[in-house]
Amino acid sequence: MTEFRRLDVEAVLHDAYPLFSFSCCREEGGRYSIALGSQLANMPRTTVVGIHSDELSSAGRVRSLGMELINSFIDP
Repeated sequence: MTEFRRLDVEAVLHDAYPLFSFSCCREEGGRYSIALGSQLANMPRTTVVGIHSDELSSAGRVRSLGMELINSFIDP
């Protein structure tokens, strides 16, 4: 994660998808995890692990990843 910090990732995701809550953590080995959930969308909190820092290198990539994560849990 070169350009963005953990809180920046959370802010971008919250701004893009305000009905969802997000948290981003750095894991051992340099990968990241993102936890997401939404009471309004009836989606329990879920954590996705093993996210490479390249996927979090820009606001556009973060928004794209957020949409991918949301879609994977809403439309399984």
